[in-house]
Amino acid sequence: MDLSKDIVVAKFGGTSMADAAAISQSAKVALQNNVSLVVVSAASGTTNKLVELTTTDQSQTNTLIDQIIANHRQIATELAASQGILDDLEALFEELKQAVGSKDSNDAAGADSILAFGELLSSNLMIAAFEQQNVSAELLDVRKVLKTDDHFGQATPLIRETKEAATAIKPSLNNGKILVTQGFIGSAPDGATTTLGRGGSDYSAALLAEAIEADKLQIWTDVAGIASTDPRITADARQIKQLTFQEAAELATAGARVLYPRTITPLRRSKIPLFVGNTFEPEQGGTTIVDTTDDQPRVRAIALKTNQSILKLTTPEMAHQFGYLAKVFDIFAQFKVSIDQISTSEISIAVVLDDQTLLNQDLINSLEDMGEVSIEGDLSIISLIGNKINDSPGLIQDIFGNLESDNAKISVKMICQGASQHNLCFLVSDEYGQDTVKRLHQNFIET
Repeated sequence: MDLSKDIVVAKFGGTSMADAAAISQSAKVALQNNVSLVVVSAASGTTNKLVELTTTDQSQTNTLIDQIIANHRQIATELAASQGILDDLEALFEELKQAVGSKDSNDAAGADSILAFGELLSSNLMIAAFEQQNVSAELLDVRKVLKTDDHFGQATPLIRETKEAATAIKPSLNNGKILVTQGFIGSAPDGATTTLGRGGSDYSAALLAEAIEADKLQIWTDVAGIASTDPRITADARQIKQLTFQEAAELATAGARVLYPRTITPLRRSKIPLFVGNTFEPEQGGTTIVDTTDDQPRVRAIALKTNQSILKLTTPEMAHQFGYLAKVFDIFAQFKVSIDQISTSEISIAVVLDDQTLLNQDLINSLEDMGEVSIEGDLSIISLIGNKINDSPGLIQDIFGNLESDNAKISVKMICQGASQHNLCFLVSDEYGQDTVKRLHQNFIET
């Protein structure tokens, strides 16, 4: 037993599992980084087809299943998969057909059992990729380890139970075995298959890393780490070499697409460093996320989140009334609505929601019972992520100065500051969102 060997968990996303070449490259990256536990997403595009299978009528079902089967058979053939793996894939194909055939469109548990097949299939393909490189890897059904409640579609992990279940795989990891398992899925107390919702693969990799007390977590995707802003907005975006868990959490919440906010929580809790890199160009390096950093710039990154709205609720009854805000938030909780930002005055409260949420007329009707409702849509949240933002004299002046020019003056619709030392955000019209990011990036990061 080599107790000196670091236990490394690596998660490979959908693009890293897209085809035979991508999966082979992922296996090579895992070997180069001495990975002990490999966590995989479904092959790119598979989950979308599985989602369709949970809702479509019978006329489209067979076509979708045939497409999924054909794609995975082709990948397996190109990976020269062994007969054992081919047999396991065929067994999963039959299970998928049975699950779809017995589905109930109103049954969330049934939907989760169908959605899980993407990762169950791709994990077998990863085993084939290791075998192609003459490396033995062992398949682990993550449902034996990652325990959740029975909130199907958005299951909550059971941390203590998961840690207890993970003790069974620690000897294999300590003895140098490579285990391959699935992201996104878990099991409820009764053994039923659950899914962790959007970003579930990253999140489950972090939960598994915590459960086995890993030394490192790596997330491999199709970009070289986290950039100072979206490179599609400005070509001058630059790779961030290192940032803190708090900065990463704020950046993920603000709309950065490389990470999902929930991923950070288990890592921050257990102080496991995270590396984000490019599967296809690992030599480019990436971003390391740690508990603390020596470098603490005032502004580290700038994020943009589009298609937002400000909902303003106004009533004189709000002034000096105990429990008013609690009643308002109870309404949002009833409709399972997450609020991005909030600002209050004596007689009004303004919250930021995504535009899609406001299509729910029942939500609006319930809020109108509390006061006058007004909505301004087609807005973007601009977030400056950094350090000691509340203690930066002149920062607000610098920001607003950048929003004025001879050609256009960009008006700020709402600003949120004070809740975090790491994030200052404000809203502008969607049409000015990218221009605002470019101006601020040039001023605070490029220069």
